[in-house]
Amino acid sequence: MAKRKKQPYTYQRISELTHQTTSNFYGIVTKCSDPIIPSAQNSDQSMRMEVIDSPENKINVNIFFESHIDKLQPGTIIRFHRAKITKTYQSLLATGNLDNGIARFTMIWVNDQNQNNQNNQNNNNNYQNNNQNNNFINNLNNRQQINNAIPLGDLESCQGQFVGVLCKIISKSIVITSNQKKVQFCVWDGTGFGYEFFHNQTDVHLAHRLGVLMSVVAWDPQLIPSIDSLTANGPDQWALMNNVLIQRYQGTLEIKITKVSRVTLLDQNNDNVKRIIQLHHNRIDEYLRLTQKTDNNNNDEQQQNNNQDQMQVDSTNPNRILPIFTNTSTLHPSVPITLISDILKHDQKVPNKFKISCKLIQHIPMNIMEFTRFICRGCGQCPNDLPHFTLASPICPKCESTDIGSIYMFKLIVKDESGELPIIVYDNHAKQFFNGVEACDLYQHVDKLGLIEHKMVQLKQKCSPELGDTYFDCCIMSYYMQGYERTPENISYQLFDTKLN
Repeated sequence: MAKRKKQPYTYQRISELTHQTTSNFYGIVTKCSDPIIPSAQNSDQSMRMEVIDSPENKINVNIFFESHIDKLQPGTIIRFHRAKITKTYQSLLATGNLDNGIARFTMIWVNDQNQNNQNNQNNNNNYQNNNQNNNFINNLNNRQQINNAIPLGDLESCQGQFVGVLCKIISKSIVITSNQKKVQFCVWDGTGFGYEFFHNQTDVHLAHRLGVLMSVVAWDPQLIPSIDSLTANGPDQWALMNNVLIQRYQGTLEIKITKVSRVTLLDQNNDNVKRIIQLHHNRIDEYLRLTQKTDNNNNDEQQQNNNQDQMQVDSTNPNRILPIFTNTSTLHPSVPITLISDILKHDQKVPNKFKISCKLIQHIPMNIMEFTRFICRGCGQCPNDLPHFTLASPICPKCESTDIGSIYMFKLIVKDESGELPIIVYDNHAKQFFNGVEACDLYQHVDKLGLIEHKMVQLKQKCSPELGDTYFDCCIMSYYMQGYERTPENISYQLFDTKLN
């Protein structure tokens, strides 16, 4: 009998995983529990971990097993086969039993952070690598630790942890208060969201700088002299910072140097430094290709002028540029972009209007079918307990009217390089956002549900593997919630004059 040829596995990104499916995916371990010993109710050991494939996309994983497995170290790249996926209101969950022959769940780590391959041998998959496998592994390796360093763009998931970072020191400042002194560096490594353009550069890879800028701080008086001396020869030094604390201070993510931290300057010709620079060059090439700004071999003056004309420049920082391609359009194209951190400042007047460039972190409700609610046209209330599937006409429990319609009411959690913001999308502004799709019971109107889901996919999908998440422009208005005290915590933000392309 001829041996049946094994079919190649198909892998999904974590953002593509859906409820009640059996899926294959790759990820990087960010957190992992110690093995949990069996209980009277369960004879298997278990382990819980958090796995990501980008800073925004993560999944919790519960695995069960009989033979001992060492705790997985953060940074380990894992591939999961035939994991059962479930989705709760808060997060995704993957589960699997390594000793269940029927489910045939398997788990193999690609890079051996544990320096121990014995567990891989216990669940050998016998499959062939193909281009798709290699692409997933290479993309994760590009985001992976370089000399145990986490990319700056991935630090959002590392709050409260001591990690390593490899970065370039852009500038240094000294902050002196009445009783304390602080050394603060601005650092960069080419990952995360952020754009700057330097008009005086003719080399295209020096004219564009993509990636988040982050602060590194040192408060300890015993550390300040040695930390201050790192830039004795000027900024633009590359540094490997081990055991630094990732924390959020006054709403801003920052890197803190403590007594257990160690900072080492690296030469420009260090292999890891050269790799980061090459990754950034690749990212710039992809950025320019997508935006059609320039030919990499043509840097004449006329071409540079054309490039600058196409860029959307932040009026508050002429070096900061924003993507010219967006999945939305607004009725106010000439209004400058405002950073979310500036919108959240306490001295902002309310009500006010802004335009932001942001990416979608989450929508609430997570179930798109619940983007609309019933509304009684008699009393204007939105009853929550009316059935979606019934032969009888729904009746308002408050005024007993049968004049029941639907209204859009949901929330988008968005983010730019400076912070996050919840935005309410409501009624006719939501209808405009969805290009005129009327509000209805989305549990029953599958055609309109499909249109809205398609629009939301546009916001969730990535521009490209190099550029990452899709950013979009939107106009928002601030206001105080009715019936509440006029304090900063009672300010809400609502979308208006914006539609998906």
